[in-house]
Amino acid sequence: MTNRQVTAGLYQRVSTTDHDTARQHDANRRAAHAHGWRVVEYCDDGIGASSRSHVKLSGASRPDYRAMRAAVTDGTLGVLVVHDVSRADRQLETWSALLADCRRHGVLIHVTGDDETYDPRKANHWRTLATAGINAESDSLVKGDQIKSGIAYWRSQGHPQGRLTYGIARRR
Repeated sequence: MTNRQVTAGLYQRVSTTDHDTARQHDANRRAAHAHGWRVVEYCDDGIGASSRSHVKLSGASRPDYRAMRAAVTDGTLGVLVVHDVSRADRQLETWSALLADCRRHGVLIHVTGDDETYDPRKANHWRTLATAGINAESDSLVKGDQIKSGIAYWRSQGHPQGRLTYGIARRR
């Protein structure tokens, strides 16, 4: 099989609506072009992957993630391209399932942030990707703890939390 026959699924995601996927998209497109891969794009804008809710854990709230997973298992994709493992998933359980599907179906994973194409059928490549998944969830947990600590501190100081209701203004 030549590179020209390989279909690459480019998956981009940002977790908030005040960010965009342009940087991920550009890097992923450049990588696919450099390898001569045909491109299918998947993008979930403003949809977080690190919620602890069952709905998000199952991927139900990320329609393009579900479509990408289906393309991995039905043989459509030869390579999955992500900017960083955390852009695909910050949940170890679902990242591990995706990694297993890629290994089972012979789908490579190209991480543009690493400028590396991994073959999850190879033990050392699998280990690198699995560790990246552990790190993605760990980073998410640490960040969550920091945010909760900051909120608790400011609440203890009597500061309001969250978005203000329409018509209400903070006094300085």
